[in-house]
Amino acid sequence: MIRVSTLSTSLRLVAAFLIPFLVFAQTRPKTQSPPSNATLAKAVDMGTREIRIFATEEKIEFALKTSWIAGEKREGMFRYKMTVSVPLVAFLQDSDVMKDANAKLLGKLRSCLLSLELHDADDFVVRRHPMKFVGVIEEEKGRLATLTANDAFQLSVEEYRAFTRDGSWNVAWQCAE
Repeated sequence: MIRVSTLSTSLRLVAAFLIPFLVFAQTRPKTQSPPSNATLAKAVDMGTREIRIFATEEKIEFALKTSWIAGEKREGMFRYKMTVSVPLVAFLQDSDVMKDANAKLLGKLRSCLLSLELHDADDFVVRRHPMKFVGVIEEEKGRLATLTANDAFQLSVEEYRAFTRDGSWNVAWQCAE
């Protein structure tokens, strides 16, 4: 004869071990959802490009950071910050002659029309946006050290996600030289 207390203890033990397995077996893994709009608002470093704009001058480095902020009807704003500098040669980086030459090159670049190009996964231009640069002056000697453009334009969330996932960027220019 089985005692009632032994039976209820056995049932409790079985239930304690069996219920978690049944619950776990019924849970489905979540499908990966796209990032929320709040996540898209965080700056993304899209890397750098070194481009020779002028045939007789050094290459110029363009560095791009982007983010996206929501708007009405899934339309939002593509925000970007482009920083332009001339890479310094390691052994000449403290040279005033080199810094003066780089400042002159950046000044020459300011007279060009520069545009940010967004490319899709197949490398077709999806958007082209003119950039307006301001100069950043070094405090020490008052020379032009870098250029920055900080702007925004309308772009849907789907376009932004596609750009940051599979797209690329480049700089287009038109100079009087």
